[in-house]
Amino acid sequence: MRVYEFVRLVEAFPIGLESLLPAVVGDAPSKKAATRAAKSPSAASPLPSSATAEQLLASIGLGNWHGPMLRAVAKLVAQGCSDAEILAKTASYTLPGWTAEQTYAEVSGMIAGARRKGFDVKSKPRSGPLKLDVPPAYSTQSLSAAEATTRLDSTTEGWFGSSAAFAQTRRELKGLRHSLYGPVFVSRVRAELVRAGILPAPMEEVEALTDRHTRRIRAREWKKLKEKLLKDRGLFSLSRGPRLAIQAAAGLGKTAAFVRYIMKHPETWGLNIWIFVPSLDLAEHLAASFGPGPYVRVIKGRLAKTDGGREKGEGTMCLKPKAAAAAGPLGINIYKAICKRGENLCQFYDRCPWISQWSDTTPGVRIFTHEYLFLHKLSPLPKPDLVIVDESFVETAVGRMDFLPDRLVQPAPWKSEAVSACLESLRAALEGDKPLLAALREAGLSRREFAAALGAAEAGLKEEIGVIPAMGEEESVKHLSALEESELVKVARVLRQIVAEFDLPRDLCHSVFLRRNKPVRVNGVIERQNRIVVAFRRDPVLQHHVPILATDADADKEIGRLIFGDDLDHVHIPVERRAEVIQCFSSTFSRQSLLGFSGASERALAWAEKRFAAVKRFIHEKAAELSTLAITNLPVRRKFTGEDEKKVELAFEWGPAVISHFGRIRGIDLWKGRQIVIVIGREQPPPEEIETLARGLYWDDPEPLKLTGTYAKALRGYRLKDGRQVGVEVDVHLDPRAQRILELKRERELAQAIDRVRLVHCETPKVVLILCNLPLDIDVDRLVSWRDLVNGGCRLDQALKRNGWALPLVPSCLARNWPDLFSSPRAAEHEIARKLLDNPDRVPGNSDLPKSQQDIYWLLGRSQFRPAAQNNGGHRRWSEALLAADTPYFRARVRDAMGCELVWEKPPTCRVFFKPNKNGGVL
Repeated sequence: MRVYEFVRLVEAFPIGLESLLPAVVGDAPSKKAATRAAKSPSAASPLPSSATAEQLLASIGLGNWHGPMLRAVAKLVAQGCSDAEILAKTASYTLPGWTAEQTYAEVSGMIAGARRKGFDVKSKPRSGPLKLDVPPAYSTQSLSAAEATTRLDSTTEGWFGSSAAFAQTRRELKGLRHSLYGPVFVSRVRAELVRAGILPAPMEEVEALTDRHTRRIRAREWKKLKEKLLKDRGLFSLSRGPRLAIQAAAGLGKTAAFVRYIMKHPETWGLNIWIFVPSLDLAEHLAASFGPGPYVRVIKGRLAKTDGGREKGEGTMCLKPKAAAAAGPLGINIYKAICKRGENLCQFYDRCPWISQWSDTTPGVRIFTHEYLFLHKLSPLPKPDLVIVDESFVETAVGRMDFLPDRLVQPAPWKSEAVSACLESLRAALEGDKPLLAALREAGLSRREFAAALGAAEAGLKEEIGVIPAMGEEESVKHLSALEESELVKVARVLRQIVAEFDLPRDLCHSVFLRRNKPVRVNGVIERQNRIVVAFRRDPVLQHHVPILATDADADKEIGRLIFGDDLDHVHIPVERRAEVIQCFSSTFSRQSLLGFSGASERALAWAEKRFAAVKRFIHEKAAELSTLAITNLPVRRKFTGEDEKKVELAFEWGPAVISHFGRIRGIDLWKGRQIVIVIGREQPPPEEIETLARGLYWDDPEPLKLTGTYAKALRGYRLKDGRQVGVEVDVHLDPRAQRILELKRERELAQAIDRVRLVHCETPKVVLILCNLPLDIDVDRLVSWRDLVNGGCRLDQALKRNGWALPLVPSCLARNWPDLFSSPRAAEHEIARKLLDNPDRVPGNSDLPKSQQDIYWLLGRSQFRPAAQNNGGHRRWSEALLAADTPYFRARVRDAMGCELVWEKPPTCRVFFKPNKNGGVL
């Protein structure tokens, strides 16, 4: 087990953890008394106006609820928090004697009032300044494509070589073991016993003597055979095969590497190789990538269409699809419920396409979806010799259920008086303020009582299922619907998790908790309910010894070991992308900033509409230049395209661009011909969702999770190609385990979107435009604000380009020539100072880097000039000009802008400093 001490959290996120944890609320009087006490002179002194929402919430206590809560809600509204986020942050501050519904109603009224008064106008995203001296969040040194490919191939070949030898040795040893049980071996044992004088013996002792010495000699011979075989094959043990995770950018060729190895090595064709991928579409695509030679088959789920079914309108793999669909979410053994239980068979069993695929024993490659990684497979399908897991499987590894607390205490035949009392205590503990395990222990309950309740629930579940394979489909669906309505499966899972966690050395129960005011759709209407949630880790259903290869751009070492064991090796292969990467640092481009949100003021909605139109126009302008792929959130995509179908296609031909959305893009290889990829926004789940995943993954970790229900702010740095160290504030979770999951869902999903255009092996460099300020594991060429990006650069950039890459840094000249950019000489002076003097984007970088990776303002040449002498004696003060090359041509461009003859401090050197490309970068 990995234990996380609090000091590790402080080291990971040194940003004031204590003030972000919910305050402990003591006993409070009634609402009237609380309000009266808050207004009295003896009430607690109010915090200053500069106090944060977290500080205000932390100040809530006896007789001090309404004032701090009102101010905290106003500040949260001003920060741009949604209603759901504010309600989640304030839910734990319910006064004793109140219900959660009363707190919800009070806070909802405060939110509505704050929005009516215009506090949400302040939630408009602003261009925050870049922070200096912030080291990169991802400081990996990238390899070239050739180096990374070589390392990938050697790593893949090494795993296959050792794993294939391991599997073949186990097979051979299994065959040798059979030879120790045949009549030849028994005769040899008898001969050895005769030579040793043990036989002959009295007739009644012969059988016992022979059996005893046969077992002894068989164990000795088995040990010799095993040691000799291991020595000959260079192996140390056959109890655990090699387990390896390869983390490398999408597009490097991880999937192609193992397909290539299998195709080149016919000796692997006789092995049973199982491959797990995210979806059935990817499974079929992967199967098509194998050439002739190995046997390859896709194993489908019950509700999948039969071959060609999607196009031809054929049926599903299971011939009772309604029953299969009803049984799937319940977590019961579907095979025993609707396929076969003992001699009881489904009427379609002998001709069922789903059943027949498991009867195929041909050695070869079988491809499953990730869901099957955590399910039992049917016999006589051969057990795997090698297992490959492609792409991220973390979300599939976490099971989640939720139900109303009333289900715990509803009368049921399986509940005895003791079980009912146990469940009543469980409900009371869940609805209380104390950590669940601590509350249960204080109530005098023990693990044994919950184990007894679990046994009763499982016995009741067997009786309530009431479904047998021979039933007709409609009758099966009727019984399964009744079981779903009783939610006994969920109650049993809650009890199972509490039994598993009860003796752990912590007060907090990770896997079982009460989610207050959870949005739930009831008859098409969203309601808010208190729900019991249970989250749990699903362990892979694989033999303990089988070798495993996990390939994923997002592979996380710790989470991988949590799923596959502590002996999982991890290899990270960072690789350079052949692209010019331009990232906007001034905004997250969240869906609220583009679509608005419920309760926003008219001004805020107008601002969001304006930003949305600008982004839409920007994408179309880029798509008119080069073939473009745009990826964003699904709601933003729907507004861009006007799609209103319940389930949208993978991508949409949106004018000259193709647009897709986060969550559907992993493993997709359809857009490698696109020259530009534009990523808009990021997929940042609410903190409650991240914490639920963390609860499930780490349910058995003895160190309690730090579950604050909110994000904090921390500085994260960009990895700039010129070596500068700048960063921005981003949302982080205070628990490093939850932070890992957040990054898998947020940062890694952005990187997956970027890599859809395949940037590693492309012949010509492509363009990556990241409309989100989140620092990623990617080398960035340029950081720009949204205003500068949409206008083709900052005002100084635009003036420089308009004047042919030669510009006098004279404020009066800039204002006179380009009044649309500089409204006055003072404005021009401020722009020069912002860009050239005090802007962290111009911190000196690494001069040893290629010019294409350096800030152009450090590359531009500088020459001193002043106007030629006039009647009044001329100018004595020298001014400065920026030049792409110090030649007469560029000096003439400066003269034309100044509108007079110039005197230069030094003669032209004819040195070329850089050649601009069409994107404003450097060739």
